[in-house]
Amino acid sequence: MVTGQVEKAAASVAVNGNVVSVSADGSFTTELTLANGVHSVIVEATYGTQREAVEVPIEVDSNASVEVVNLTIGQSQTIAIDVSADSQVMSQVRNLFSQFSQMPAGLSIQTSNASFVDQHTLRVNYEISASKVISRADVDCNIILRDSAQSDVFVHPVTLRINP
Repeated sequence: MVTGQVEKAAASVAVNGNVVSVSADGSFTTELTLANGVHSVIVEATYGTQREAVEVPIEVDSNASVEVVNLTIGQSQTIAIDVSADSQVMSQVRNLFSQFSQMPAGLSIQTSNASFVDQHTLRVNYEISASKVISRADVDCNIILRDSAQSDVFVHPVTLRINP
């Protein structure tokens, strides 16, 4: 899934050369199907004679990491997820964003902190809690690393398997 925002809703946006719809508020979303491996996703926005393109490396791994989390009602647990990329990518990281999908009711996930382990690895800690019974839920998460301009520089997918 590729999501983004343009300043001018009248701009045209293409993702890897495919034109995508832009909402009245300037937001856009499209789904990409990519094979396993590291890919470059190119997002291009055009408004009149202005053109801007951003290249975002993304890792696709059908065997993406799965973190198993066992929770009971009222319990919280902290998990750590390591995101690794080459030092050139990591040197650009100034912010991160976590995007969750398929979140069951009663589950709360908060980023508690993040820190570099070394020049290639960023450790992200999440606090996960349950306010109701949750069983056999898979929550897909994309950990998105961003540079100082808030452009995506790397996306790391992970599945949180809750009470398997």
